[in-house]
Amino acid sequence: MSSSRWVRSERPNEAGVPTGGRGVRLSEAPSVSVVIVSCGRPADLEECLRSLLPRCQAFGVEIVVVRAATREELEPLVRAYSSVQFATAPPRSSAAELRARGVAEAAGDIVAITEDDGAISDAWLAPFVAAIRRESHR
Repeated sequence: MSSSRWVRSERPNEAGVPTGGRGVRLSEAPSVSVVIVSCGRPADLEECLRSLLPRCQAFGVEIVVVRAATREELEPLVRAYSSVQFATAPPRSSAAELRARGVAEAAGDIVAITEDDGAISDAWLAPFVAAIRRESHR
């Protein structure tokens, strides 16, 4: 397993907020990350990833999965989805804590958040990314 597929930080800062790799972007279009919050539904998470991954790859969108699990529990997913970043959280983490961890770990200028409730519709990501790209070229 490549350590680069795991997110950059594992500990929160002194304010209790997980630190991440987001920095200032100077490119023409803002970068976009999608954070998937996952709480113990492996089949739903895989369905979500299968539906979202082709669109994210087409648009150059990063995917970060934050799951209340151990690294060992995530290992099969890490192997199966090599282009996805994974972060673990304590087993009893709330959805809000998982969202905060995902936003902190995401590298995108703009972060969209979803949950692992199953497949993501084409109508969710494509128009969002297209609008961002269109505005950045004005």
